[in-house]
Amino acid sequence: GEKGPLWSHLLWGAGTYFLNWPLIVVLGALMTRLLPDLPPPSHEALTQLAQARDPLTILALFFVAAIYAPIVEELMFRGVLFPAISQATKRVWLGVLVSSLVFALIHQQGPVAWPSLALIGATAAWVTYRTGSLIPAIIMHALHNGTTLRMGYLVSR
Repeated sequence: GEKGPLWSHLLWGAGTYFLNWPLIVVLGALMTRLLPDLPPPSHEALTQLAQARDPLTILALFFVAAIYAPIVEELMFRGVLFPAISQATKRVWLGVLVSSLVFALIHQQGPVAWPSLALIGATAAWVTYRTGSLIPAIIMHALHNGTTLRMGYLVSR
């Protein structure tokens, strides 16, 4: 059911990532400031990456976080949940809202990260709706996860 050429989907995915990233950073900083008593966001993949020493383990972590997870999560949230809620309620905005909130809450980074995660989910739902394709959402999600993991790797070294 893909609509439009692949290059267009790739541009949409990269474009939404680059537009979204500054908002995610600002929102994360704001939430950290507003909720200083809560633990900072963390992720098991970053913990494992900080402890990893062999290249194969590092490569496997990057594959799972930056390729496998975005594909699986976008299929579930933007491929199934978002359209199901949108169609059942006849309200796209409700599909965006619910699928984004569920997406944020299933992630274990903690409450400080939930607004940023919900923003990622809302952007992924919007770009899926706008383009009629999951590819841009997968690309955006993969770029986000890959960047986050790469930054975590650089900081831990």
